[in-house]
Amino acid sequence: MKTRQSNSGWSNELSIKYRCARLVATVLRPGRVLPVTVIIVGLWCLIAWFLADALGEKRERQLIERETEVAENSAATISANIGLALAHLRSIPAMLTKDPAVIAVLARLGPSVQASPLPEYNRREIWLAEPELKVLGQRLGEIVTEVGVNQIWVMDAAGDCIVSGGFPNDALATGVNYADREYFRAGLGGQNGQQFAVGRTTNLPGLYYSSPVIMDGRFLGVVTVKIEMSNVAQLVKDPNIFVSDEYGVIILAGDKSLIMRSMPGSGVADVPSEDIQSRYKRTTFEPIHMTVAGRAGHSHLVWWNGEPTPYVLADHGRENEIVTIHVLRSLRAIEGLRHERLWVFVALAMTGGSFLVMMASVVVYLRGNIEHAREIGNANAELAALNAILAEQANTDPLTGCANRRHLMADLEAERRRGDRYESPFSVVLLDLDHFKDINDRYGHAAGDLALCHFVRVAGAVLRSTDVFGRFGGDEFAVLMPQTNAGDAAALADRIRNATKAFPVIVAGEAIYLGVSVGIAQWRAKEDDSLEVLLGRADAALYAAKNARSKSESGSA
Repeated sequence: MKTRQSNSGWSNELSIKYRCARLVATVLRPGRVLPVTVIIVGLWCLIAWFLADALGEKRERQLIERETEVAENSAATISANIGLALAHLRSIPAMLTKDPAVIAVLARLGPSVQASPLPEYNRREIWLAEPELKVLGQRLGEIVTEVGVNQIWVMDAAGDCIVSGGFPNDALATGVNYADREYFRAGLGGQNGQQFAVGRTTNLPGLYYSSPVIMDGRFLGVVTVKIEMSNVAQLVKDPNIFVSDEYGVIILAGDKSLIMRSMPGSGVADVPSEDIQSRYKRTTFEPIHMTVAGRAGHSHLVWWNGEPTPYVLADHGRENEIVTIHVLRSLRAIEGLRHERLWVFVALAMTGGSFLVMMASVVVYLRGNIEHAREIGNANAELAALNAILAEQANTDPLTGCANRRHLMADLEAERRRGDRYESPFSVVLLDLDHFKDINDRYGHAAGDLALCHFVRVAGAVLRSTDVFGRFGGDEFAVLMPQTNAGDAAALADRIRNATKAFPVIVAGEAIYLGVSVGIAQWRAKEDDSLEVLLGRADAALYAAKNARSKSESGSA
């Protein structure tokens, strides 16, 4: 039944083509061929321009979306890393507020103490000479070294620093009043405080975290710790990454020329000048050269430093943190896409124009041989069918962009022949994501797709250029490692596992760490009969690894 329907449809198609060919042949009489051909070619060139422009717009949109995703993931990852690096700072002053020695010296001064009327250097000498404060200061200096901060100091209820540790001798905080600092004012309200500022005595910028000392409902003082920005600078080395505080002032950047400049529309201009001077030890901040590109549908596009191509900007801030991460991604590739658009137009115009001219010649010829036009139609139909078949045989996995199973099996067969001929080793590594179903169940299949793409990017960065990385299906992947024995393959598989653990995928603001089970098999030229045997051994090793992991998780549970 299907064959008959197909033949009937084919006959109808040929009948339509036959009638169209006769109509065209009637219209294109010898005297009309040239002007009609010129008109048609002109119309085709116009169509080719719109097609090339639409294709170029699509490619640009895909580039922007891809770079935006990369920038947002990078910003989220860097924000998480900085958050982890600074998380312990919040707990240090909170623990010291429970220290009996700290409570004792502040309780002796009491909640009603007034700021010392003595000159700063006089009260510094008095407090440095007091035995109890001297012992506490030495202890604070030891704690500074142990916990990895730069300074710790204790202020009484009036804001006077009565004891400190970690300061250089020529920039001691003891004797200095900090009542105007935000982290102290937060303590007055019974809250933990945080602030970015330039050190009052050290003149070095840093992040400050504080906790109030409260006894029997009475405010006795504040304990503050500081980490200088130079200690966290290694987290931001890329010149296209920078960090701003809550007022939009850039406090950390891979490009050092950006530090202490302001973001466009920042709130620093609305802060009283005396507060700005106290915090930053300056009152003017040159704005960075960045403006919104204003492209419809792309709010992340900005112009940066007057460059002719836009950038993608991703911002990421963490709750309860005063810093915001900014990541720029250049879109210089757009220039190439625009040149490519022109060449696509030229190719389409020339190809289509040549084709139309050729068709005009064919139509003239078809005036005497309509059957020949039918044969050409048949050939074109077969060519279209062949192109459709070739399109279906693409070698790339459409979701992750790595090799698909067909491509991987073809390379495996080629490597098997090479291994048999030259007795050269090669290995196959099967990779299976642990608990992948849990990600789909908890976050949805879109999150699962994002996790698969993230894993391919992470694993692909670890693999060598000679390795072939492909997706077998679902959450199962395979790596063909030419010229590699099982031991070296295991070492590379460990690198993949470690990289996967080190770089989580960010889903809805949450970091998900992926686990990978691995099965490895090396081709044995004189023992293995086929690739199925090799893959069977690798699959058995993978199954054993997953069983071992399950037992380990059950035991730990």
